[in-house]
Amino acid sequence: MRNLIKETVGSVNYDLFEEQIETDGEQRTAYGITVSDSCETVDIHDVSTVQEKASMIFETMIRNFVTPVHAKYIVEDMLAC
Repeated sequence: MRNLIKETVGSVNYDLFEEQIETDGEQRTAYGITVSDSCETVDIHDVSTVQEKASMIFETMIRNFVTPVHAKYIVEDMLAC
């Protein structure tokens, strides 16, 4: 896993990361997001294989001050649109 962008808003930290994952026996690059505060850390893997899409979701989460407790649900809702 390689961190690409790190942002902090108040007490919440956001990281956009790149990782190699295996699907059907093939390696591919995927992007994920980590959201953490002093109580909880949530890693959301394989948000997208397109960096621009993962970056858009990452920036939207920062702009709307998404906390770890809601992060997975927010990403699921954004991917469903």
